[in-house]
Amino acid sequence: VYVKVPFSTADLKKWKDMAGSYREDPDEVARTVEIIIENHDPDWRDMQGTKNTLLTYEERRTVLAKAREENERLHKQHGSKRLKEFLPTDDPAWDPNDVIQRLLISGYQQLILFGIKNGIPKPKNLSKLYWVVQGEEETPSAFYE
Repeated sequence: VYVKVPFSTADLKKWKDMAGSYREDPDEVARTVEIIIENHDPDWRDMQGTKNTLLTYEERRTVLAKAREENERLHKQHGSKRLKEFLPTDDPAWDPNDVIQRLLISGYQQLILFGIKNGIPKPKNLSKLYWVVQGEEETPSAFYE
């Protein structure tokens, strides 16, 4: 039997401090959410509280957009048309003691985590471009190749 213990305000504050800013370090926020999922197995409401604590309004919109894209991709791949069931906007009141609903909770967690991991594009290391220099004897076409 699964027993639900809601997050405390202290938990949320600690995780916010641990994660830092999503814009500055999205990987750290993703790691924090992974830890929360692994250790606390949050339901829909807990995931909302976690997103609201760790992300700004715009960041939440970006994360949800990426999660929706992934949800659509997965369901096109498997031929399912029940998209809203996997990424609901309102509390679905899933029962964690029901095997099917337990899978929906897990799927929702993974979609949100995907959105967090892929919501902000990874920056390119432009400093490496400065290391590419055309040689004195090298023609422009040879350098380009």
